[in-house]
Amino acid sequence: PIHLNILTDQTNAGQLAADAKQLISSDHVVGIVGSSDIIDCAVNGATYAKDGFNVIDAGIAEQCYASPWSAAVNMGPRFSGDGAAQTAILHGAKTIVIDQSNVPGYQYNAAGIQLIAKAHHVKVVSLSANAASLNGETEAERIVQAAGTDGAADLIFTPPVAQKILQGAQTLHLEDKVIWTCATPCNTDSLASSLGPAWNHKLYVNAEMNDVHDDNGPDSTLYQSVLKQYGQAVSGGIGSFSQFGFTIGQLATQALLSIKSKTYTKATVNAAISNLKGFKTDFLCRPWYFGKGAPVHLPNNTDYTVWPNNGTMQVVPGSGCLQISSFDPEVGQVRAIEKKQGL
Repeated sequence: PIHLNILTDQTNAGQLAADAKQLISSDHVVGIVGSSDIIDCAVNGATYAKDGFNVIDAGIAEQCYASPWSAAVNMGPRFSGDGAAQTAILHGAKTIVIDQSNVPGYQYNAAGIQLIAKAHHVKVVSLSANAASLNGETEAERIVQAAGTDGAADLIFTPPVAQKILQGAQTLHLEDKVIWTCATPCNTDSLASSLGPAWNHKLYVNAEMNDVHDDNGPDSTLYQSVLKQYGQAVSGGIGSFSQFGFTIGQLATQALLSIKSKTYTKATVNAAISNLKGFKTDFLCRPWYFGKGAPVHLPNNTDYTVWPNNGTMQVVPGSGCLQISSFDPEVGQVRAIEKKQGL
């Protein structure tokens, strides 16, 4: 049996540091997996490194990817925004308007998009907004005006905020004025259902993981059966974020089962986590790995594109697996490491 300690913070650095100290020094956990926190990697990275933890997370902050001690199952807002921008460029965008919450790290999230757009001679306009007080119609109009002719929107927001903007665009009849794209948080059926058929095939979402409705593989089948039993606990319904948690659980389990001695200590568990590689799942285009000894980690760097279709998010036909562009130098560095390590 696994005892799972879960602590929830309020994006407060002091509290988050205290949480990590509690888990490590008071609770004496043998592994740290599952974090999906805006600032955890930034606040506690030095602690995890010092105390010998190899963390499997659904990262958000830069340090979740640019560190040897963390490997995420997702690609995070920067690289998800990259993928959405690439889709916009593939559909002819001449200007990309990045719009996101003005939370810690938002400039970092935009940096990759700016480099990819520059390589394709596409103009970038970067906007930020206070998500709590955002007016959907006003924000949609601001995006469309900034995008101009042949423009695109790259939304990096949680589903409730994206919903406000997209419904505001519909109220003002702006849904066909730009190419609308969104980072991974928009990949949830609750958003597709709330938007209705008016948005069918009009919003391209970087998904990071395969169609949640796919019945063709064992992982997808198991995921859906788990949700049928426990799904009432999944806020917002099925989507990429619940896939992240499910996959983290699979990886943690595989690491534990690989310990032949059945001696579960901080040393044995974290060694097992660092040795994870070649993990195949229906949800990812390529096998996942921890990347032992790598200075940067981005094992999920090839993704899917989905769009709303009558209340659900479905993979865009013919979109295949999109490699995040190495015009973002952090992706280029990861690909060089993968080649060197035979990954």
